[in-house]
Amino acid sequence: MEAQTPPPSPQPKRLVRTTDDRVIAGVCGGLGRYFGVDPVLFRVAMVALTFLGGGGLILYAVAWLLVPDEASGRAADARYILRRAGLVIGVIALCLLVFAGGFWAAAAGGGTIAAVLVILAGLALVAGAVRGGMRWLILPSLSLGLAVALVSAADVKLDGGVGDREYRPSALSDVRDNYKLGVGQLVVDLRGVQLPPGDRPLHIHLGVGDARVIVPDDVCVATRAQIGAGGVRLFGTGHGGVDVDSNNVPQAPAGTARVVIDANIGIGALLVSHTNSPDDGVGNRACAGTTS
Repeated sequence: MEAQTPPPSPQPKRLVRTTDDRVIAGVCGGLGRYFGVDPVLFRVAMVALTFLGGGGLILYAVAWLLVPDEASGRAADARYILRRAGLVIGVIALCLLVFAGGFWAAAAGGGTIAAVLVILAGLALVAGAVRGGMRWLILPSLSLGLAVALVSAADVKLDGGVGDREYRPSALSDVRDNYKLGVGQLVVDLRGVQLPPGDRPLHIHLGVGDARVIVPDDVCVATRAQIGAGGVRLFGTGHGGVDVDSNNVPQAPAGTARVVIDANIGIGALLVSHTNSPDDGVGNRACAGTTS
């Protein structure tokens, strides 16, 4: 009686990037095959994470670097990792450049430029998905779409110039009603001015950066601030987040000057204090009361 040949032992499951089910590099196809689920789930998750802070791009790039391709089946030796590392770094650099350029163009050009960029990103995504040779367009297109979405959500406008601006008026006639800056730190120091009793409006428009307003000890401050992403810090007390709408409108005692700040900031912060430090913590001491 002939001895039966034992069946071959099953091959252990290996995570590889698929060649027959790929949109960019086969990472999601490989994950779907390894876990036995539809790879569309992983693709949706990657896109969602990309638009929620850019984590999807990082995770995909790391997987592309470390997970071997199904066709080669090779282990990730040193040369393979170096080649992949160079490719991933190049793709990340390209995405960062596209993001920065798209952010700047959308913020500087307004709604029309933003709409054109969204259309271009959509066309590139369609072309990359339909034609295999253009799949490399997908990640830069997502970066462009993310930049435009961020500009639109935060209502960022870069008119007003770039760089730090500091205003220290020494006379009442030097105090402007409006201060505007595109990108940078905007400082308005009113400690050298004797403000008369009553309200003094101060409108601030800032695209990206910090706006600091420093007032004398005997001046009350009321603030109305709309900030796309960032925060407000008033005399050492603050809060922040996304789509911040802050109103702090205390009444000034009779015979007291009150600066009424109306701030619109895309991404950044409004800082109000009596000293050079935004954390002086002394409070809005010239006001009679506070409502918010």
